[in-house]
Amino acid sequence: MAYNYQYEAWVAWTWVIRPANTTTTCPSPPAILGTFAAVNVTVSLFSLIFGNREILRAFKPKRLCRPTNNPNINSNSNSWKYMWIASTGLHLGGNAAVAAIIAGELRVWKFVLFYTARPRLSWIILGFLGTAKMRCNRVERREVLEQYNDSGLQRQNHGPGENNPYWCAAKSQLIAELVLQAMACYVMGAIVQQGSQNFVYSIVAQDVPKIVRLMYAGALYYLVLGGISLIALIFVLLTMATHRDSSKYQHYTRIVLFMFLLSTWLGSWLFWAGFVNFMVGQGLYCPRKLSDQATIWILFSLLGIFAGAGAY
Repeated sequence: MAYNYQYEAWVAWTWVIRPANTTTTCPSPPAILGTFAAVNVTVSLFSLIFGNREILRAFKPKRLCRPTNNPNINSNSNSWKYMWIASTGLHLGGNAAVAAIIAGELRVWKFVLFYTARPRLSWIILGFLGTAKMRCNRVERREVLEQYNDSGLQRQNHGPGENNPYWCAAKSQLIAELVLQAMACYVMGAIVQQGSQNFVYSIVAQDVPKIVRLMYAGALYYLVLGGISLIALIFVLLTMATHRDSSKYQHYTRIVLFMFLLSTWLGSWLFWAGFVNFMVGQGLYCPRKLSDQATIWILFSLLGIFAGAGAY
């Protein structure tokens, strides 16, 4: 059912997504939001496999992974320092592929940027896993240590990431998400500015639809708390680079990840719930092929996790 509102007064963008054929049945708001939820759940579950270096090592040539039977060699490589670029590029590439399906003649780059604000959960889960202490096989490890002790070698300390198969994936995804969140903050900032100009945030404004208030409230929530979380994430990343053996590192990381869970992830859901319900109700947002969109986002996201975790 369409609302009787002039949408131009409530949105910060000029594009609309309408089907070329007027007889086309557009997906409902629950179906669109359900697609986001399905992508979140699927990528999060499969990230437990694609983000685990020990599992990937069973499927990749040995030359692409560092050995783990030498106690003086950390099983985790430093590839995360540059493979986050591949992870970021794949996320943006997935957005571009989805935009190519639904945008038609509109400029794809607008949707590539707009979709950076969609909810993503897997990187938070990988972050929690990447900061957890993992224990290896004690018997096997003791035998290897005895061999090296007999040869006069001393075992090196590689910090909290040692023996944690999610360490590389967590770090690469953290940096990639830092870039994506910065882009999303630009999008949310433009939306919040539009809302302030149209007095959407004014308490006395009675003519603002509730669903529009939800959309703009989510954008403001995302921007304010997300900005604080981004600053905290930068602090954590600097800590990773300069104080890798700090015992406080894991505790701080979990606090920041929980902040993101309550800020950008929740804020993005609030924004998209308002956006989808308002735009679909106006007949201005009709994304086609939801299953294709979900497949693209899942594949590109998992490839990004694989690149960050499995590269040498």
